[in-house]
Amino acid sequence: MKKKKPTNILIVDDEEGVRQSLAEILELEGLQVTQASNGYIAIEKAQKNVYDIALIDIRMPGINGIETLLQVMSLQPQIKAVMMTGHPLGKQPNTLVEKTCGILYKPFCIKELMTMIR
Repeated sequence: MKKKKPTNILIVDDEEGVRQSLAEILELEGLQVTQASNGYIAIEKAQKNVYDIALIDIRMPGINGIETLLQVMSLQPQIKAVMMTGHPLGKQPNTLVEKTCGILYKPFCIKELMTMIR
């Protein structure tokens, strides 16, 4: 019987505490996790590794989450993305609706995140 490979997740958030907490929880769930502290690092990692899911913070210094999403998806069109934010979006950009599996508002429930991942 062939063993299923773990889901490979890229977490992109400029807040170290958020990244670390998510990584620890997801790893306990048996998922393989890579962290990036900004969009530029996320794009570099997406050039070298294949990810099944990306969890991307929308507001980050430098390159924002939406631009990061577009760049990562240009490298890996199969990737599923969940955007994260601690701020109201107001009118949601069409890109987020078209390109993502959903948006999580911080602080969010881990159960909600795990439902999206599954």
